[in-house]
Amino acid sequence: MMQICDTYNQKHSLFNAMNRFIGAVNNMDQTVMVPSLLRDVPLAEPELDNDVGVEEGSAWKSKDILVDLSHLEGADAGEEDLEQQFHYHLRGLHTVLSKLTRKANILTNRYKQEIGFGNWGH
Repeated sequence: MMQICDTYNQKHSLFNAMNRFIGAVNNMDQTVMVPSLLRDVPLAEPELDNDVGVEEGSAWKSKDILVDLSHLEGADAGEEDLEQQFHYHLRGLHTVLSKLTRKANILTNRYKQEIGFGNWGH
C-alpha cells in the first residue's frame, strides 16, 4: 500500500513539474518579444548549480543522484532492479524539468528587467 501511495505521489509530482515547466515556457514565449536583447545576459544562477529544491517537501541534490547511479551500475546485469531504475530516471526527469522551469522563469524576469517592465506599476 505504501508503495502505491509513493508511486502516486511521484507521478503527481512529475505531472506538476511538467505543468510548471509548460506554464513557464508559455509565459516566456508571450513575454520575450525581442530575444536579441538577451544575447549577452548571463543565465547561470549559483543556487541552481548547488541543488534543486523540489516541491512536495523534498530536495534532491546532484550528489544523491550520483550515489543512486553508482548503486545501479554496481548491480550485476541479472540482478538489475527495474523499480530502482525507474525511480532513478523519474527523479532525474523531475530534476531536469525543475531546472528548466527555473531557467525559463529567470530568463523571463531578466527580459522584463532589460526592457524596464519590472519597474512598471511599482
